[in-house]
Amino acid sequence: MIDDPEGPHPGHHKSGIKWLDLALALAVIALSVASLWTAQHTGKTMEKLVAENSRLVRANSTPILQFVTGNVAPPSTREISFIVSNFGTGTARVIWFEVAKDGVPMRGINQLIDYVPKPAEQDYITTASVAGSYMPAGENRAILTRARSTVPASAKAWDAMDGTRGELTTTACFCSVLGECWTSHRRADVPVPVKTCDARGHVSFGGAGVK
Repeated sequence: MIDDPEGPHPGHHKSGIKWLDLALALAVIALSVASLWTAQHTGKTMEKLVAENSRLVRANSTPILQFVTGNVAPPSTREISFIVSNFGTGTARVIWFEVAKDGVPMRGINQLIDYVPKPAEQDYITTASVAGSYMPAGENRAILTRARSTVPASAKAWDAMDGTRGELTTTACFCSVLGECWTSHRRADVPVPVKTCDARGHVSFGGAGVK
């Protein structure tokens, strides 16, 4: 027996009506174009969502350090204070923090007092360091406080320091928990992004006395 030859597989059936066949072909093309546009639009939307989410994560983890100084403490007590504050929304990892007078960085309280008359024994001075530590968002850390004494010699030294504290400059380099780093200065300037913070070549103010 000889089998009948297999006929050709049917493809897209045509109606035989030219205008209808043309309309169906155009509809298929339009559907393909719409599917492609939808895919591209969805991709762009997802990219925007990822970028927005990344921006929100950075905004919620960005520290901003500021150095402030004053000469009055509550309740109306005469006291010099040097305070480092983190006004940002994230924890700051402070790599180095310089306090300088006339461009010369100081290591500690003794070098700072060298610029004014030596304090009398009746002075009450507290110090702290900020470099090499973490500062949570909203923390205010007093790196130096000095109460004004009623002893004339001590009061004179306090007045001298009060008159020169505005001449101090500070520079800090700090990073977020995400590894992004910035440098900033005393005033409320916008932190400048840097690739990394390197403590080499910088003299961090340690707070403690230096002999």
